[in-house]
Amino acid sequence: MRLHDVISVVSLAFCCALPSPSFAASPAAPKKPVLFGGRNVHDVDLITSGALVGKPDPNGVNGATFAMLMKTLTNPMRYDPVLESLDGLRVSLSGYIMPYDTYIKMKQFQLIYAPPACPYCDPPLPSEFVLVRLKKGETRDYNDEPVKIVGRLLLRGKGHNDPGLREYYYVIDEATVEKYGGL
Repeated sequence: MRLHDVISVVSLAFCCALPSPSFAASPAAPKKPVLFGGRNVHDVDLITSGALVGKPDPNGVNGATFAMLMKTLTNPMRYDPVLESLDGLRVSLSGYIMPYDTYIKMKQFQLIYAPPACPYCDPPLPSEFVLVRLKKGETRDYNDEPVKIVGRLLLRGKGHNDPGLREYYYVIDEATVEKYGGL
């Protein structure tokens, strides 16, 4: 066996031994924490927007969390009532950047609740992706640090004529990116 093969097997065994950040487990099953950079990736509410959830801050920005997004049901589309009330409004949402089409000078990217670090772990579900489009003229290079996004939230099926909503349940348009300031 070559060294590369041994490393691959060890990596696969390590990554697959970690609990998947799946939220379909029964409520009786305790969640084992998976720490990444000292953060528990199972607790999506830890990565909050900084604003009060569903209430505007003094700048008119409403807080949103991935926990709200994960409650989305399809066929027919049904959203968390608080999330649905934020459609078309400015929101802040924190998470991790996942490149859409390039790693440098990105004009748009995907936002997910956990770092895209493990190639062997389950990918996020469709309700766990947000397409983020930056304000005109702004670009962003990829990094693996958590970020806070502020922009206008658009939900699929709510009458918006946005091409991004053909592929995604949520789009945050005219967005700015801020460094994640913690809890």
